[in-house]
Amino acid sequence: MNKALEKIDGLLKQFELFVMFLAGVMLFGLVVLTVTCRYLLKIPTPFDTELARTFHIWLAFIGSSYLVSKDGHPAVEFISSKVSTSSNRTFKIFYFSIIYFIMLLFIVPAFVTGLRLMPLYAKQVTNYLSMPYSIIYGGGILGLFLMIVRCLMKITGLWG
Repeated sequence: MNKALEKIDGLLKQFELFVMFLAGVMLFGLVVLTVTCRYLLKIPTPFDTELARTFHIWLAFIGSSYLVSKDGHPAVEFISSKVSTSSNRTFKIFYFSIIYFIMLLFIVPAFVTGLRLMPLYAKQVTNYLSMPYSIIYGGGILGLFLMIVRCLMKITGLWG
């Protein structure tokens, strides 16, 4: 990768790690709060499913983008490990380019569909916290966008 891609990669990794850490800590705190309220204080927490869904979506989609950057997500590990140890550079480039291209075939339509649905999500709110669904599903849209960027960076790195 050239210097510009390395800088972008570093910034994306910092952002992804920050969001994953924040969502993970918030999810853990929510579980502790819910268990404490439900079993010790004997009071319900009706908002816990809304927040848990939000934190989980953000954590899963941003984490998926991070895994693409670490080559841990896109391919079957058994095949990838065999290809990585192969001495044939052309075969490696071809194999991983196909993997990232197939990922893009699935990610881009999902991203476009999610963007088209955002106005609908902005109008709908959750039952207890009245939080717009655009906040909840915004993590998925952002994660899909970051995965597109990561795939394009990987393809550029392979061919550049």
